[in-house]
Amino acid sequence: MAQINSPQGENITNLREYLHDEENISYQDFHNILQTASEIFERCLSPGEPGAVQGLIYGHIQSGKTSVLLTTIALAADNGYTNFIVMTSNLNDIYEQTLDRVKSSLDSFQVWGKKELSNNQGDNPGGVTTRLKPIVSKD
Repeated sequence: MAQINSPQGENITNLREYLHDEENISYQDFHNILQTASEIFERCLSPGEPGAVQGLIYGHIQSGKTSVLLTTIALAADNGYTNFIVMTSNLNDIYEQTLDRVKSSLDSFQVWGKKELSNNQGDNPGGVTTRLKPIVSKD
């Protein structure tokens, strides 16, 4: 399972400041979000470790699901993970809201949405995407 070697890395620090400044999330609330994100992260497999782990983040509207997701991604990036896929609603308003929030809060990441993915598909007569890139990547 994954281990947290860097609990206060650059991505966590930047996200904490962004959420504080732009979304009015207090440092204490961020600490609580980070604790939840750490619990989720520690259930993940280490990079290169074979196997699969499934999980689901769910909750009420405006309960902090996206903040926990963003914090888990930032924590993982600070601990050696490089690619992330965020799956969200197929309702355009919610999709756009989530995409915009990911792009603005993880601004040092390369973030791809549906448009970028569809523009990057390989020429394949069978319709199989050959050059699909991650939605969120920290290189």
